[in-house]
Amino acid sequence: MPYVRWFAPCLFVLGSAHATTVIAVTTDRSAYIGADSRSEPQGTICKIVVGNGVAVGMSGLLADGATHFSAAITIEGALSRTKNLSTAIDSTIAALEPPLKRSLEWGFSNSPADYSRYQGKAALALLFVGIEHGTPQKTYFVWQTENGGISRLPIHRLGANSFNGIGSFDAIVSYVTRTPKWRSMSPIVRITKALQIPNDVGPPFSILRITPNSRVEWIKRGTCDAGQQR
Repeated sequence: MPYVRWFAPCLFVLGSAHATTVIAVTTDRSAYIGADSRSEPQGTICKIVVGNGVAVGMSGLLADGATHFSAAITIEGALSRTKNLSTAIDSTIAALEPPLKRSLEWGFSNSPADYSRYQGKAALALLFVGIEHGTPQKTYFVWQTENGGISRLPIHRLGANSFNGIGSFDAIVSYVTRTPKWRSMSPIVRITKALQIPNDVGPPFSILRITPNSRVEWIKRGTCDAGQQR
């Protein structure tokens, strides 16, 4: 389970997914998503949550012990109460935003050294993939934080035959721009290659496919528990 903890008075971050790459690729019929598993300062964590035919990749502040915030647990609960991609997104935002806000407020007031890594930047980014009305879809958005406050940037949606990512992504964009053949590779090869590019992320990688009938098929589980296949 992804885990970050605000400690007090010894302020130390454990298991941050601050250095993360999550990549999604869609074809005419299916949606694929993959993520690395490196955590800070050391170790590995699962950065993909699945439920009811939807998969969510996460990057940023995933949990803290001070306020008992857990992005993965909250997202898992939200997905369990939904039946399609659109309601999954709405349910996740409604469930996740209040505890994330409390966590960031606590960190700003009580753990400023740890909070500084998020100040004025993305605190948490989510990338959703699924099948909507028979078409592969992916949606991503970011919460930013400033002086303990929180704001959510506009939601971006893409359909079939596209790719996008969250986290460490600039080097991947540069590679894709100068490597036209990348787009002709299979989705799994494209995701694996992309995850190997950034220097601040690492294996094992987790990759899954959402089929046209919204079934989740794990290609590589990496650090993700078998119980997540639903």
